[in-house]
Amino acid sequence: SRKTGIQSLARAQSGDNEVTLARAACQAAAGGSLADVDLLLATSETNVGHPALAAALHEQLDLASTCAAMDIGGACAGLLHAFSVAKAMLASGVRKAVLVVASEVHSRWFTPEKVTWKLGALFGDGACAFLLRAVDDAPPTAFRLGDFVFGCDTSFADTIRVNLKDKDSEELAVDFRGTALADVVLSLLAEIARDFEGRIHTARAD
Repeated sequence: SRKTGIQSLARAQSGDNEVTLARAACQAAAGGSLADVDLLLATSETNVGHPALAAALHEQLDLASTCAAMDIGGACAGLLHAFSVAKAMLASGVRKAVLVVASEVHSRWFTPEKVTWKLGALFGDGACAFLLRAVDDAPPTAFRLGDFVFGCDTSFADTIRVNLKDKDSEELAVDFRGTALADVVLSLLAEIARDFEGRIHTARAD
């Protein structure tokens, strides 16, 4: 609480999973109308099994057979990756209405018998969804999706690693150096903020 600023975490109910949480988020984002959605992009770092989240959600939402369903990876960056794919699809004219959803149920993975309570206390459960359209088709009150600037610095990759301890166990092998990771993130955020100031030609003070 003191170091992270996290005051509360959401926990999925016993009957919920990544698909049910994602379905509710998609229905809320679309306002009840999903008929024109022609691409579903889903991302989750906790969903396991087959069919994957996008296909399972496509069925739950009863989307048209002409609506493509794709899963996007990237763990905590998955939603941004999905946004960038959606923007490319819309800008190219290949798709007209893209439903982007992220759904996580960490509480089933980061349990006391699998990981230290300190790690489990950082991750909650939840889902979010966004309905994206091409500029010409967007309502006047819509937010415009800006540019993406991606990079990958692997020099700090060892600050967080999560794997199964062995193939016959559900116990997780976690290497999580929170303080070092936080220091890296804060230093990079300052650099990103300076870059952003240059791109919009506006200083933070203004």
